[in-house]
Amino acid sequence: MTSNFNPSSIVKEELKTDLKSNLLNNDIGKRVIEKAHLTQEYLAIEEDYIPLSSNTKFDFVVYSTKPNSHHIIGFLVITDRHFKSKKEEILEALSLCHELYLVIDLSRSNHLFDLLEDEDLSQIGVIGRMRNHKMAISKVPEKHLINLNPHMDLFQRKNERLDQDDSIHQRYISG
Repeated sequence: MTSNFNPSSIVKEELKTDLKSNLLNNDIGKRVIEKAHLTQEYLAIEEDYIPLSSNTKFDFVVYSTKPNSHHIIGFLVITDRHFKSKKEEILEALSLCHELYLVIDLSRSNHLFDLLEDEDLSQIGVIGRMRNHKMAISKVPEKHLINLNPHMDLFQRKNERLDQDDSIHQRYISG
């Protein structure tokens, strides 16, 4: 009898839950936001975000809703021990945000730092979860410039969702 049990998906969900809690309520979120020079009152967090211009799925994005503020912070939760197999996905995600953090279980991190050093990926940060489930910033990313404006993509996407919500609402009203 074979089992469909996938411990990696459980670890990923645990990491996402811990990250969300830390981004909203703890020191890590405050430090990430301060480093990006964003203000709390204009902050938005989206979970499971896929930009229109890409197939890359961010576990979270944090961005400013303040007009003329174009700063996107992306978070990818990575549970795979073979980080080199995720290299293309990581580079694609990096091209879509100003700062990228990989969120990992620190007990699985040995190959990640090798990848970051081998590929000279200094613009990628690392947030790690320790055994006691506390999260810590293990590596701070360097800010870099990106070619396209994902900030506009965020708002286009939000407007599409609002249009869909309106059409659903209209369906229930008229039906």
